[in-house]
Amino acid sequence: MACPPGPQYGGTSSRDPRIAGEWLRGLGEITRADEVAHIVANVSFKGALVEPGPLTLEGQVVQDADRLDAMGAIGVARAYAFGGHVGQPMHDPGAEPRLHATFEAGLPVSRVAAATARA
Repeated sequence: MACPPGPQYGGTSSRDPRIAGEWLRGLGEITRADEVAHIVANVSFKGALVEPGPLTLEGQVVQDADRLDAMGAIGVARAYAFGGHVGQPMHDPGAEPRLHATFEAGLPVSRVAAATARA
């Protein structure tokens, strides 16, 4: 059975989770069909001001992979190169995630704004 078309091929995001679930059930993946349909419904780029639905660990992995895929290999390489340039370790298992209360709080502060704030 071929994979059903996604929005880029004429599908619509509102019906894609249902189609994904039906497709998996047709393959005999009964236990995972609802879980995958939930991930399909909640992992996509909707913009920074849209609150995503709650995701399981598997959904979070898919979301990270989707974001990395959207960046492309060059974007990922540039992110690592910049991190190395500013002295950030590639991985620190003891580091806690930085959570921001608002979208604006997560934006980088320019040097001019930072200098103005300190003055």
